[in-house]
This record gives sequence, C-alpha cells and structure tokens, in this order.
Amino acid sequence: MKSPFASLMRKDWKIVEHWKWYFSISAVILLVGLVLFLTVGPKVGIDFKSGFVIEVEYQGGQLTTENQQQKSDEIREILQNMSDPDGADYRIRVSDTRFQGKAEDDVRTIRFMYQSEYLNDLADDESAYETASQDIINQLRASIVDPDNQYMTNVRSVGQTSPTISSELLLTAIAAIIAACVIMLLYVMFRFELASGVAAIIALVHDIGFMFCFMVFCQVEINSTFIAALVAILGYSINNTLVVFDRVRENMKLAPEKNRSVAKIVNLSLKETFGRSVNTTVTTLFAMVMLAVLGVTSIRVFAFPIIIGIMTGAYSSFCIAPSIYVLWKNAELKREKKKAKERLRGANKKKA
Repeated sequence: MKSPFASLMRKDWKIVEHWKWYFSISAVILLVGLVLFLTVGPKVGIDFKSGFVIEVEYQGGQLTTENQQQKSDEIREILQNMSDPDGADYRIRVSDTRFQGKAEDDVRTIRFMYQSEYLNDLADDESAYETASQDIINQLRASIVDPDNQYMTNVRSVGQTSPTISSELLLTAIAAIIAACVIMLLYVMFRFELASGVAAIIALVHDIGFMFCFMVFCQVEINSTFIAALVAILGYSINNTLVVFDRVRENMKLAPEKNRSVAKIVNLSLKETFGRSVNTTVTTLFAMVMLAVLGVTSIRVFAFPIIIGIMTGAYSSFCIAPSIYVLWKNAELKREKKKAKERLRGANKKKA
C-alpha cells in the first residue's frame, strides 16, 4: 500500500502562490488581537505592576477547591480594612489573587498582589516602611491563624515592585527583543541576503504579535516568564526559517539563470524541508504539552506561550517568510527588467 505522504511529496507544491490567503488570515487574527488589547486588555503580572505581594500558605489540605474562593474573599476584606496602630487607614487595594498548587496538594498558597498608598508614602523612610509592612503581616496572621489548629497557616511578605522597577523591567524586556531582532537581521543579511533577512524579521514580528493576541484572548498572565518564552521562540522560529532559506540558496545555485523561477525554487525548497520542519515541531510540541499538562503553575505559564509560539513559528516559517521573500525577489526582477529596457531604449536613441 502506497503511503499518502509519499504521494504528497511527488506532487508539485504551490505554497507561495497563495500568499494573499496567508496575509489575510494573519491580518484578521492580529486585528482581532488589537481590538481585544484595546478593549479587554492584557492580564499583566506583578512583574510589570507597582505594588506589594503577600502570601498565605495552608498546610494539611486546609485549602481546597471548594473553600479557596471563600478564604480568598475573607483575606481580601481583612487586608482592605486594615489600619495602623494610630488608626490611620493603610489604604490597601487588592488587585490580583492567585492560587498556587494543585487541588490535591497537601500545601497550597493564596498569593495576593495589592497596592497601598500608605506604604508608597513611606518609600523614603526605610524604618517606617519595614514597621508598617510587618504590622500588616502581624495583623493578618492574628486574624486568620488559629493556634488550636493542628495544621499550620503561614503568612509571609514576598516583596515589592515599585513603579520604577516595573518600568525598567518592561523597557529591558523590549530592548532585549529589539536587540535580538536586529542582531538576527544582520546575521541573516550577512549569511544570506537582504531579502531573506527582511522576510525572517517580519515573520518574527508576526510571531510576537500572534503570541500577544493569544495571551490576551486566553487572559494568560504576561510576566517575566512570558518574556523568557518570547525570546526562546524568537530563536526557535528563526531557526526554522533559516533552514528553508538555506535550501532556497542551494537550489538557486543549481537552477539555470534563464529559466529561474523564484516561486518554483522556493516551493521546491519548502517541500524538501517539510519533513524536517514537521518532525522538529511535533517533537518539541510533545515536550511542551507535557509540561503544560503535568507542570506546576509557573511552568504552565512558560509552556503555554511556547506552544503557541511553536505553532505560529512553523506557520510563519512555511507560509509567511517564503511568501515575503518571493514578493521581494519578484519586485527586484521587475525593477531590473525595467532598467534593462530603459538602457536599451537609451542605446537605440544614441544609434538613431
């Protein structure tokens, strides 16, 4: 019995000829993502917010799926009604609550991210700030820890993210992404040609846009872990694209100059690298899916954007980048033909 895959590989592939479909699909998805970004907005993690973090840890299975929301609401109310020993309101507003650990775990944690104008006012007075922070922890511990309970409930302060720190982190992340794209563009231009470099970078920007769209759509938290996943995908995606362009370059050398068709050469190169790209993508996806299914929360936050990025990177490396390359090269050929005709007309006029 003949393999369907073998039959597929014998056919002439016409991938880049359908570039309008690829561009249209990508444009629609990116437009929907932009609308969601402007209306719903991304779920930004504490890494990019200014505020404070406090954790309440429950042991002995005290925190369950059934009671976690109730306990969270109780602690939220306690925090937001706190005042200092002199009766001044701490002006606490809980902005984010997260449950850490699986439902069946013996130890689970509720993580609260909150803002406090009172603590912000004490930023320059380290001693007063530490005293107020400790007082918040002590009050919360006194309110929820039962000394007669055989299981321990622990309250601890995790830290603080100031507006300066959060803005610096965001700028550093953006700078890292831009620097990575610029260096990769220079490398691809040196290793291949300008058309390949531009096509590869546009595909990378396309992948970044897709990842943000899905993060906003699924309301997955955007934090420093996401930035790490983003940079990892940049390297993964450019690798797939360069494999295709390397084969394009080799096939360009073998094709006769007169009968050279950029579209046909690129389609042939895509067919020749198809098996390698599919194998790499599928095996990497298996590993990431297992991390997303079996991993803890922090690992899942890393694995989800990686999964989206792998699939998007495969699509852009196979459809977007080659199509841009063909359009660029065809435009170059048209300009060269136009210049050749103009030179020919000029030569004819001189003879006349």
